[in-house]
Amino acid sequence: MCATLFKVDSAMCSVVDVSLHERYLQIDTDEEVQLYEHQQLTVSPRLGRLDREVLLPSGDKLVIKQQAAINEWLDCHIHSRVDKLERNPIAIFSSLLLVPLMLFIVFKFIVPMIGQAVALATPHAFAEYASKHTLNVLDYGVLAPSTLPNSIQTELGRHLHTQLQRVENPDVTYQVLFRQGNALGPNAFALPDGTIIFTDELIKLVDQETRLLDAILLHELGHVAHQHSLRYMAEVLSTTLLLEYILGDMGGVIELFFGVSHTVIQNQYSQALETEADNFALSNLHKIGLDSNDFADAFEALASISKDEGELENLLSTHPRLKERIANARTYSKSPQ
Repeated sequence: MCATLFKVDSAMCSVVDVSLHERYLQIDTDEEVQLYEHQQLTVSPRLGRLDREVLLPSGDKLVIKQQAAINEWLDCHIHSRVDKLERNPIAIFSSLLLVPLMLFIVFKFIVPMIGQAVALATPHAFAEYASKHTLNVLDYGVLAPSTLPNSIQTELGRHLHTQLQRVENPDVTYQVLFRQGNALGPNAFALPDGTIIFTDELIKLVDQETRLLDAILLHELGHVAHQHSLRYMAEVLSTTLLLEYILGDMGGVIELFFGVSHTVIQNQYSQALETEADNFALSNLHKIGLDSNDFADAFEALASISKDEGELENLLSTHPRLKERIANARTYSKSPQ
């Protein structure tokens, strides 16, 4: 039978004749006859109908098309448990069921646990560094300086800082910034170090109504208080590392690290994290003179204010199930505190 021989010290390959004997494999080339016992060979495992690869002691590689006789001779000394499992129909069928289930458990439960543990263990200096890096990236590529009149920025900034002082976490120094959102549109987001950014488009969308801005502010404070940015960043990185490991390609990990900041800022949090931030806001509304009905009214007002569904979708796309969140706020107002 014919096979292809790749020389270790050359880019050339040649077609050779291969014959099988009980104790050795024979390769006939134009120059010589080579004999190899099975234990001298490194044999690739059988995978579908792909050609079999045999590494010779010299480093040369022999590639042989699959045939029953070839497979039987190459595999006759393979007795590993892995090989037996790969050939076992029951094991194959079981893996088709168990592997997706295992991945679901890992990504649904274990990865969030990792994210929370990493966030708790992350020093504040790293949160400051990540926030500074993220803001620089966004200012360079997405955001622009605010075009709101200085008087409005000063007035709103003073009001929001007053509200922050009423609920401020002693472990975090908050600050409020204004930026033109451009592609982000009407939006607000919190960085890990407590920096909260409102876009000009959002200020204009709510017509500078402080009640609405206060509700949004408290929601963003919830993300900071529960370290959602750091948790989400850890989840994204751990998920990607795991997928890269499974797929066998680590080349994109570094590129992903630099892209995580922008992803986090778009606040693609899970529904659980959004609910956690909402509940933080609801439990602190009384500190700024509002109640949970005001919170629900604020989001209902946001839905009714925007005549452009595209704007509303851009604002709320990162906060899924708005109706459920409003209902949660209404229910919260009736529950014992």
